[in-house]
Amino acid sequence: MIGDQRTPYADALFNLVDADGSGAIDFTEYIQVLSTYCMYSKDDILSFCFQTFDKDGSGQIDENEYIEIMKSLFNSKPMFPGNLQLACAEFDVNKDGMIDFQEFRENRMFPIIFFPAFRLQNKMWKAP
Repeated sequence: MIGDQRTPYADALFNLVDADGSGAIDFTEYIQVLSTYCMYSKDDILSFCFQTFDKDGSGQIDENEYIEIMKSLFNSKPMFPGNLQLACAEFDVNKDGMIDFQEFRENRMFPIIFFPAFRLQNKMWKAP
């Protein structure tokens, strides 16, 4: 409907709204995703990204989970694939080897890295 490529991130969003687990979104679920994701603030989208890829629910993202985020958001084609470890280190402000939500949310690289998540929201806003 919105003309965006299927990505693991989009699949996570799909699974969020496929309440009955049918593998399809019915009209009620469709309205729910539009009214939910379209109303998300910047922090809501970042929180959704964080929770989606904090696979173990630890409240922290390790380097492997971070790399999965980047691959997911860019459909396994990150803009700068050789720099994923460097970017992960940039997020890890306290240098403990993990990224907590505060570091995740406040990173100055956010606009470029999370562009696909916000582009998806923008496409939903503009969808007929």
